[in-house]
Amino acid sequence: MTERNETDDLLDVRQFVSLVVSSVRNPALEGTFDALRQPPGRKPAADLLQLAQWFRGLPEADRRMAARIVAFAVDSALFGVMCPLDGVRSVNPRPGVSQRLWLHAELEHGRRRLLNDPSGANPELHDLYKDAAADAGLPE
Repeated sequence: MTERNETDDLLDVRQFVSLVVSSVRNPALEGTFDALRQPPGRKPAADLLQLAQWFRGLPEADRRMAARIVAFAVDSALFGVMCPLDGVRSVNPRPGVSQRLWLHAELEHGRRRLLNDPSGANPELHDLYKDAAADAGLPE
């Protein structure tokens, strides 16, 4: 039997991206489509009601195309968040100020793993996200 060590409990870069897809991307898409089919709440916002009415009035092929546009927007936004973490897009507060963002997984007692290692030891987050999102497709 193989013993587990505490490093096994630390999130790695692929797990992180997979969790972003399953815990952020997919629920965002599902929630958007659910809201367009049936706006939630007792008094949904007027903008949402207007969007839902438009969406429900589309032919099925056009609804699928609109769903692809929503997925493209969500994926573009999340891909864009990954880029500064990888150091391939700047989010500096002022021109001429250089900063690097670090993303660590950390256990309660301080054991940590760097997820966006600039040395190239890990694949880049934005590349992993692009592949994982493509594999995930659209929710039903």
